[in-house]
Parts: sequence; structure tokens; C-alpha cells
Amino acid sequence: MLEGVALTSFELAPDGRLVRIGYTVTPEAAASGLRPVQRALDRASGYLRSQLAEHLDLKRAPQLRFIYIGVSERLPGEEEGAS
Repeated sequence: MLEGVALTSFELAPDGRLVRIGYTVTPEAAASGLRPVQRALDRASGYLRSQLAEHLDLKRAPQLRFIYIGVSERLPGEEEGAS
């Protein structure tokens, strides 16, 4: 369900307990509705936190909060005209 989603910004709270992650979606993903995207991101947060803790050697991984930023015409890394 995360096709057409790009994570675009990351902000770590000063105390290190929370990361705000901004995301954009393609027009096609937005047409399907944002609620399923938000739910999929929320469901993935446990896995993502465990990966952060493992790869960054953290005792406690920060909470992840996903924040919708808007619609993007294309995802980062896509070339113009590519489909």
C-alpha cells in the first residue's frame, strides 16, 4: 500500500524520543485516499523502529510520527516523463 509514497523530511525532537517524518504521495495514490497510506505507515513504524535501533546501535529507538505534506507530481529519483 506504500506505492506512490515518498518520505521527504525528517525532524528529530531535541530529546531524541520522537522523529517527525514528512511524506508526499503521487496524484494516483492521493486519489485512492490518504487513510490507507497513513495506516500502512503506522503499521510499519514498529518494524522501522527495530531496524533503526539495530543499525544505529540504539538502546531505545525514537517514536515515529508520519505527517502528510502534500501531493507530488513524481517521486524523488523518478525522471521526468518516466512512468
